[in-house]
Amino acid sequence: MIEVSFENRDKYSGEELSCQQLLAGKPLLAIKPKDFCQYPGLLEEKSKTFGRNSFVSSPRIQFTFFNAPTLCPRTQVFFLDQKLDHFNSTDRRTFAQRYKAFVRLDSNWVFLEIGGESQMKGNSCLAGFGRFSYFNLEHRFYGESVPPGPLRESITLLNSRQAVADLRSFIQAMNNRYRWRHPKWLVYGCSYAGALAAWLRQKHPEIIVGAVAGSAPLQAIFDYSEFLESVLNTMRAFDKNGFKAFEKLESEYQSLTNVAEGFENISSSPFETDSPLPPKECAVSPVIDNAVRAVLNGHLKQFFETIKNVSAAEFLSKLDSKDSGKLEEDKQHEFWMHQRCTEFGFWQTKNSRVVRQRLRNTAALTLKCYIRQCEEFYHSIGLPDFYSAEKNIIGIDDTNALFGGNTNYTGSNVIFLNSEQDPWHTLSILEPPNDEVHTFLSAGHAHCHFAEEHVRAYQTVAKKWLEK
Repeated sequence: MIEVSFENRDKYSGEELSCQQLLAGKPLLAIKPKDFCQYPGLLEEKSKTFGRNSFVSSPRIQFTFFNAPTLCPRTQVFFLDQKLDHFNSTDRRTFAQRYKAFVRLDSNWVFLEIGGESQMKGNSCLAGFGRFSYFNLEHRFYGESVPPGPLRESITLLNSRQAVADLRSFIQAMNNRYRWRHPKWLVYGCSYAGALAAWLRQKHPEIIVGAVAGSAPLQAIFDYSEFLESVLNTMRAFDKNGFKAFEKLESEYQSLTNVAEGFENISSSPFETDSPLPPKECAVSPVIDNAVRAVLNGHLKQFFETIKNVSAAEFLSKLDSKDSGKLEEDKQHEFWMHQRCTEFGFWQTKNSRVVRQRLRNTAALTLKCYIRQCEEFYHSIGLPDFYSAEKNIIGIDDTNALFGGNTNYTGSNVIFLNSEQDPWHTLSILEPPNDEVHTFLSAGHAHCHFAEEHVRAYQTVAKKWLEK
């Protein structure tokens, strides 16, 4: 391993090193193993997965309050030896937590992009800032940050409380590694990662100057019937004729599934596990699933064009095989399922009057179905008695008690960005609870997408924190 010394570190600040220079032994800005050049994580991707798994697949979201990934500094991949249980001093187990880094030693501004419920992919840098160091930390259990050993022995340590502790530990480790005396850390994320950013600032304000939380659901909830109600209202407001076509197509699909044996196999399930497929009545219609993803991604116009004057059979044949056949491509789904079954819920049911009226023939989307999915998941990993709906509700209450939900949040120097079209905005903070919290609600934008004037506004606020 090679490490730049404190005395000569300024000589190499901001310098980009090739793999050839690395293997030749040229001093680096950080400790790095020599097999780094063989690590496949060097490949940059231009899209990033966020969201709460609308039903099955995570929507492909590009941050619009960040620069495009191609404008980020070129990062290098590292692993940090992280404690598996931050709250048990007798548990000495650790795991390798993956992160990306670009370090400038001529600036004390440090930005940390927080990873959520997916593997770490492309970088998304905050827009409108000058020189800064950049880190991207992968969430425990996702991507390549998976603890060793059987899942049943460690999965109880996959939760937001441990994730916030990971962030605190990571920042302290980087401060020590680079010998920063007065660093100004600004953390940010979108969706679940945005909630983690807000929670880190609330719990540990001494280590970061502020947080930017985009589309962040702070309120855990067992029966989230508002989700589908919001989706349907957004669709209807966007295009009444398109919405009528959607209702017609969904009704036709339900008729097909009632008469065509085996048709349920092309339906999507709220969870994809190694256990047998759920019963037909718990299968979610791909018509609804694609509609939800269209709302989350801001692609309603394209969705309505796709379903115009087509039958259910024709619509199904148009579905891209990668989206409809491989409903969870990165195998991260079971970990997010665990978090929903234990601490968040977010069960998107049809228990709203509006949803029941609009989707009369839809049999799925009930709490009974979601409970069954949780039970089957834990049975598949050797924990058959782990889950119950009562435990799920208690875990949700504990989450809201720990972090305050969206009504008792006590953090400061936090920016909450939300969009009216995003069904998750109702679980975020829309009105500032104090003078040190800023909220922006964009009209007509999707999940993790925000109005340009709100982007400029958050930049102004965040710069004041950094320059103070």
